[in-house]
Amino acid sequence: MDNRKTKEQLTEEIRQLKVKIDELKKSESKSKKADEELIVAKEKVEEGEKYLNNIINNIGDPIFVKDKQSRLLIVNDAFCNIFRLQRGEIIGKTLAEDVPQNEQDISLRIDKQVLMDGRENINEETLTVRDAKTLTVSTRKTRFIDDNGKKFLVGVIHDITKRKETEKELKDSEAKLSGFIKSATDGIVMYDSDMNLIEINNAALEIFPAGLSREELIGKHILEIAPSLKESGRYDKYLNVIKTGKSLLLHDFMPDPKFGNRYLMLKAFKVGQGLGIIFTDITGRKKAEEELSKHHEQLEELVKERTKELEDKNKELNNAMKVFVGRELTIRDLQNKIIALGGKGRSRNQD
Repeated sequence: MDNRKTKEQLTEEIRQLKVKIDELKKSESKSKKADEELIVAKEKVEEGEKYLNNIINNIGDPIFVKDKQSRLLIVNDAFCNIFRLQRGEIIGKTLAEDVPQNEQDISLRIDKQVLMDGRENINEETLTVRDAKTLTVSTRKTRFIDDNGKKFLVGVIHDITKRKETEKELKDSEAKLSGFIKSATDGIVMYDSDMNLIEINNAALEIFPAGLSREELIGKHILEIAPSLKESGRYDKYLNVIKTGKSLLLHDFMPDPKFGNRYLMLKAFKVGQGLGIIFTDITGRKKAEEELSKHHEQLEELVKERTKELEDKNKELNNAMKVFVGRELTIRDLQNKIIALGGKGRSRNQD
């Protein structure tokens, strides 16, 4: 058997080798292109991650991403700061050991619930990191499912400690103000911008007809409470206080068929967009002053009458004195004459 290859066979083998070489070159080119594309894709991913990190690290609120076991996969700088740890000390951990047991139980329970049902959860809770000051935070957690069906927990923590402290201070201040208003001896009422009553204290309630309660008055329009204010022009003055912000001081008589005639000393002023009024019911004092004035007038009349009586008596006394003085002079003259005559008689006897 002739093992020697013919020229045609060698030519065919060379051709096939060239085809394989071309295929290898093409495959190498594709592989190189794929490597280049992979490098570009990797660079884009790294650039995207860097961009994402820049974004989340510039957010002031702590942000985190957890897996199904509540292990932290992604955190931003704010999250590191609130836990006072480096990122390397956080990634892959739950940080359960860094908070009290009760806070840990609440957090992990919500994690499982959100991952299971996918419903967003916003919870106001406390956060105490390694015996530091306890913060009040609002934590928002949502579920994210990637293209492979993996579930992740995405959360944002908002520190509301200062807001809660401010709210408490505001509540305390409101309670003190409410206590002051209720216990004030002067009447205090407040109306909103539409002149509907929003606050009234016990002293102000005393001028209303017996039986009316605070609940019955709150929400009513000022003219529904006191219709006579429109006719007297006082309502327009109150509206002007709200419009201009200039306070109004009044000290006068208020005839009112509904509440009776009263003397009030009041000051109306703008409160927010509404009206505040502080007043003192001086009806009793005014009546006492009127009675005192009447007594004073009566006393003055009595004094005038008594003075006239005294003047009349003085005149009578003066007249009597004049008569008496006249008589006294006449008696003296007679005495002198008698003495004179007596002297003459003794002289004659001696002779």
